[in-house]
Amino acid sequence: MKQNLHPPATPLEMLSLFLPAGLLDYFDLVNHVSQETCFIF
Repeated sequence: MKQNLHPPATPLEMLSLFLPAGLLDYFDLVNHVSQETCFIF
C-alpha cells in the first residue's frame, strides 16, 4: 500500500521539517507575544 504524501498545510509545518524544535518554540513564543501586545502597535 503506497502512502499518500502531501505537502504540509502551513509554512510553519514546512519549516518544522528543517528547523530544530527549539527554534520553532522561539517563533511560537514571539508569535504569542506579538498577539498579546498588538494593541500597543
